[in-house]
Amino acid sequence: DVQDELIDRYGEIPKPVENLLFIGKLKADAQRSYITRLSVRDGEARIVLDTEAPMDGTKLYETAQRVDGAQLRLAETPALIIRRPKQDAAALCSALPQIVYMLGDCIQKET
Repeated sequence: DVQDELIDRYGEIPKPVENLLFIGKLKADAQRSYITRLSVRDGEARIVLDTEAPMDGTKLYETAQRVDGAQLRLAETPALIIRRPKQDAAALCSALPQIVYMLGDCIQKET
């Protein structure tokens, strides 16, 4: 992994670089999960799904039920909105990799 390589070569990496690596990995994982946009602010995260994503609707609904504070919106632009009023943006960001992974499990497998 890139972070391990950087640590091996240069020692401890600064927090801004760590954050940049986190965001890069999250974006790559999100793209594989048909997520077109991720936005986070204090108390709320919004995950917008590709309208053409081959999602299993039942799994998507079940995933939304398992995520604390999540609401699935299936309007013209499907999105998972996570409201956690007592969490700041950093705390919400730390939960996103697991949620993105769960959404990836909702993709219908090709037969």
